[in-house]
Amino acid sequence: MSDSWKPKDYPTVAPYLVVDDVLGELQFLEGVFDAKRTLTLDTPDGTIVHAEVMIEGSPIMLGGSGGPWPALTSMLCIYVPDADATITKALNAGAETTMPIQDQFYGDRSGIVKSPNGISYSIHTHQHDLTEDQIKQAMMKQYGDELA
Repeated sequence: MSDSWKPKDYPTVAPYLVVDDVLGELQFLEGVFDAKRTLTLDTPDGTIVHAEVMIEGSPIMLGGSGGPWPALTSMLCIYVPDADATITKALNAGAETTMPIQDQFYGDRSGIVKSPNGISYSIHTHQHDLTEDQIKQAMMKQYGDELA
């Protein structure tokens, strides 16, 4: 019997990625985000059916597609110390750019890449603390005509 209703060191919500190539996505997460593998469940032939990693204390679960579970597209937002360097690592690991890195109106520098498995990663470095009003004003300044 467990002392808790959720696993130790897990938040209430944790992403679960269903991909065609679990090993490939694990290697991508380890190489780009320095993810630490915490669990790997594989079949006798070596096929990984479930795996878990931690990135700076945040868990990500992965499962292989097949049967009733098709591969799913997802986007994860990940904060890193240097978004530019991390996006470069992602591109070198086979990702493609879907949104070039740039300074954002909400105070972050970010860009979006897609892994070879089709998972999108919005990679951010926080630069400025802004109030909600400051963010709204900056958003209207940048996108006002499009939002009207």
